[in-house]
Amino acid sequence: MKLTAADNPTVAAATVDSADSQAGLIEFKKLVMRDDNHGIVDRNLEFTTIQARDEVVRLYGATGYDYYTSFALFGRPLARVTAITSGVITLHCAGEAYQVSLPSGFEFWFEK
Repeated sequence: MKLTAADNPTVAAATVDSADSQAGLIEFKKLVMRDDNHGIVDRNLEFTTIQARDEVVRLYGATGYDYYTSFALFGRPLARVTAITSGVITLHCAGEAYQVSLPSGFEFWFEK
């Protein structure tokens, strides 16, 4: 089942400190980026920043769409996102008692 923009929930605006944003971007690059435009989530991940973890969760949502105009991470628009068959992926953020489980891994490419 493919989703449309109308299926997106309304999300409250988050206030993010620029130092937190920079730390989240650094961690995101370190954990999932293969090069400047290509990333992959194919294993369980342990995060230290909530922002990096939340961006990975949000990015997974793009696997249900055929268009990506509503998805931009750290200001970069997506070109393509593909689910991969890697099994359940768990995402945990240090200091939290719970973890997020994604049904599968995914691969993504930013626009150049």
